[in-house]
Amino acid sequence: MKSEIESINEKGTWILVPRPKDRQVITSKWLLRRKLNPDRSLHCHKARLVARGFNQVAGIDFHETFSPTLIITSLRTTIGLAAQLNLYIHEIDIKTAFLNGDLDQPIYMEQPKYFKDIKNPDYVCLLKKTLYGLKQSPRFWYFMLHQFLIKKGYKRLKSDQNLYTRHIGTHILILVVYVDDILIISNRVDHIKTAKEKLATTFSITDGGPLHYMLGIEFNLHGPDNNIQLCQRKFAEDILNKYQMMDLKPSHIPNAPQLSFSSGMAPKDPQGIQRWKLNNARKCLESCKPRKCCIMHSTKFMQPHWLFINIFADLY
Repeated sequence: MKSEIESINEKGTWILVPRPKDRQVITSKWLLRRKLNPDRSLHCHKARLVARGFNQVAGIDFHETFSPTLIITSLRTTIGLAAQLNLYIHEIDIKTAFLNGDLDQPIYMEQPKYFKDIKNPDYVCLLKKTLYGLKQSPRFWYFMLHQFLIKKGYKRLKSDQNLYTRHIGTHILILVVYVDDILIISNRVDHIKTAKEKLATTFSITDGGPLHYMLGIEFNLHGPDNNIQLCQRKFAEDILNKYQMMDLKPSHIPNAPQLSFSSGMAPKDPQGIQRWKLNNARKCLESCKPRKCCIMHSTKFMQPHWLFINIFADLY
């Protein structure tokens, strides 16, 4: 928590002001979690101060919220291109990325729990920078990073607004951006190093070195015949553990003949909605196994679908 507050203070995220009488003051909370390595060993403990953005009022506290998101097929295509051309792939993480965006309208927030100012405990925080949890934070962060990359000579692809390229003579740099995770791909290691140094002049980064793990996908850059191997074992096990499905009996077919579906079976109870969320999580598992993309793409999750997904989990 102290490290998070130090980062917030370094960025000048807010200033303390008297409580306004004519504006709503949103609250915040602390999110604590353990970050695991792909082998499920403990990587670190993380604490994140998050604003309760659901209290924001549209038209007053925010306007536009849309932010482009990386298309997973673009990631697969880029990794495949790197494997074919024998390119180097490195990963970096932007620390406290959302604290870099500048707000265009005043937002007031209660002082965070455990860190209230002793001299002015009744004051509130007037936010100058975006904060995790605010509805406009992803948009502001994306456009700040975009402007930085354009100034450095990168060009954004029209097919995916999170892919950037830069040509240096006969060499090429490719940046794949997913919020605060960035892949740097090139045929020269020194160009990758230079790109990292330029990013570090403006942002606080964590250098992950050669790519190992991103978006729930494990990467082995030294597979047989110089291939790049992708694996989602950890992500699949996390889903099965979360929904208590680790002890399911295996099946050798992708579907049971007796299952039938109808549009009147959409979930209405909380348990059914939770199962629908599992369906969305299951779709993420298709990142490495496109041959299973044809399985169960109904937008309405139904009771027979639950039986279907149990069979799918065993097959996976």
